[in-house]
Amino acid sequence: MGIRPDEPLPGQPRDWLLAQCRPSALSVGAGAALPSTSDLLLEFRKRQRAIGEAAPADQPAMRQALSRDAHSQYLDAVDARLAQALDTPAPFAERLVHFWSNHFAVSVENPRVAALAGAYEAQAIRPHVLGRFEDLLFAAVRHPAMMLYLDQAASVGPDSKLVQRQQLRNPQQRHGLNENLAREVMELHTLGVRTGYTQADVTELARALTSGCSSSASQYGGRARRRATTTLPQAGRRPTRCCAGSRPRSGWPSWRKATSTRAIWRPASCPARH
Repeated sequence: MGIRPDEPLPGQPRDWLLAQCRPSALSVGAGAALPSTSDLLLEFRKRQRAIGEAAPADQPAMRQALSRDAHSQYLDAVDARLAQALDTPAPFAERLVHFWSNHFAVSVENPRVAALAGAYEAQAIRPHVLGRFEDLLFAAVRHPAMMLYLDQAASVGPDSKLVQRQQLRNPQQRHGLNENLAREVMELHTLGVRTGYTQADVTELARALTSGCSSSASQYGGRARRRATTTLPQAGRRPTRCCAGSRPRSGWPSWRKATSTRAIWRPASCPARH
């Protein structure tokens, strides 16, 4: 993560650092051999389908094998990350990758997230660390690893047709919005604590994230029948599924105005706090 012992000290340290701040300097390196997010999701769905079709006596062993393979994929990603840190010609830029991966951290305690961890850093974090913060934020928040980590794949609009059907089948089981991701975005990823946003802002952002949740993450989380779009709703338009009936067509409330400004998409004023 710095100058190697066999390298001479740079004559102009500032120029040496600035030369690493070009997107072309941030190579994929060892991570290029890792499977992509889409490949991992397809493989997981294929194996989940096979487990569902297998005899009940065979299913526990198949689930254990799937969990072991997820852990193995995570270890492969760790090895690739270490090799990249050792061999990179742009150690300063590589430090930025590690910094922002820590800022937008996910937990690998969940095997499904562990399998996606390497692809998450390679596809959501690495391509954006030298670009605009809002692009990095959207890429991280909308990646299946983040959605699964914070249970966004299980979030549904309380007035949606999906919930109405589920309540008809099982009135005792309650479904609704999950605010984990929305709270994380405001409290940790952008504004920070005690910065003026309210619980109502968190709820409205949760509604927007639910209507814009990734269909691949929902299927990866075992909810293949959930219909979802792949982009956040636009101002002045009501989402088509998740919050149907819960908001008028006039558009999204105050949180949308807040997020349209540059302030909410900046990191906290003191990045070292994270």
